[in-house]
Amino acid sequence: MKSLVEYINEWKEDLGNQVIMIMGTPGCGKTYWMQHSGIKFFKGQGITLNPKELDIDHTLKFFQVIDFPNFCNRVINFKNSTIFNKSNFKDAHNNDKAWQMFIDNEIERYTQLNKVNKGLATNIPDINLVKYEFVAPWLTRYDNAKEDSKDDVFKEFVNAMYKEYFNKVFASDFSVRGEAKNEYNQDLIRKINGKSDLFIAISGAKFKHIKEIADHCNRNNSTCRIVYLHGSLEKAIGQDARRERSGGKDFVVDYANKIDKTWEKLMDPSAEEYYKNNNIYNVYELVDTKADDLLSYPIWKLEKIYK
Repeated sequence: MKSLVEYINEWKEDLGNQVIMIMGTPGCGKTYWMQHSGIKFFKGQGITLNPKELDIDHTLKFFQVIDFPNFCNRVINFKNSTIFNKSNFKDAHNNDKAWQMFIDNEIERYTQLNKVNKGLATNIPDINLVKYEFVAPWLTRYDNAKEDSKDDVFKEFVNAMYKEYFNKVFASDFSVRGEAKNEYNQDLIRKINGKSDLFIAISGAKFKHIKEIADHCNRNNSTCRIVYLHGSLEKAIGQDARRERSGGKDFVVDYANKIDKTWEKLMDPSAEEYYKNNNIYNVYELVDTKADDLLSYPIWKLEKIYK
């Protein structure tokens, strides 16, 4: 039987502002669960939420969209760039050769930025998918446009490029992850300081990230909880492949392995990372009742509450 003190503590933890980390592999459906099931799930636990939502993928995409016209600007002006053959330092004299050199230079640029941001190889956009045949008419139209019309032509070009290439090429781009991460972290702190209920979609691959959030919650007297969407790896790989921001099989497997290690330590009372040692009030493990149906969307069921 619970003591009066335990009841008072539960009342305090349940009625204060709540910060919920939702962890799981890429492609498992964290954002969908957060937007469509989270409030109802916690209402069933006796906790009423009015949460704001945070997702690093959404912040990253925001910065990718902002940066995308810069790539388009380099494309529209590539003929005016000094493009040369690095092996013999001779100018390229035909469009095919010049275009491939431009593409190679862009791939190198994104590769180096990806290294700076510590992305996987799958985070480097496949610039080879951008075809000269698609951009050539726009180059001609832009070159022939009057000076006071060039801006309008360029805006149309950016829109056309976005529709054709953004999702298939640049959804994986990590080159602006530094700016996105800084904005995400600042937004996270603002929302916790503002005493907001908060849903945060994370992978859970790095315990350091979990601890930073939990410690900040503790300093602000917020109740911190974790929801773990513990689903099928094979299904997550398939779901990731079907979404617009696919990272690829190796990307999902790499994250899944790291998440497994984090989860093991979170549940280990002897580990420094044990959730009770890190200001995390409760952990909810959910499993997919449709795990064997690789084509169906997950149906999450509460497996266990760790208190």
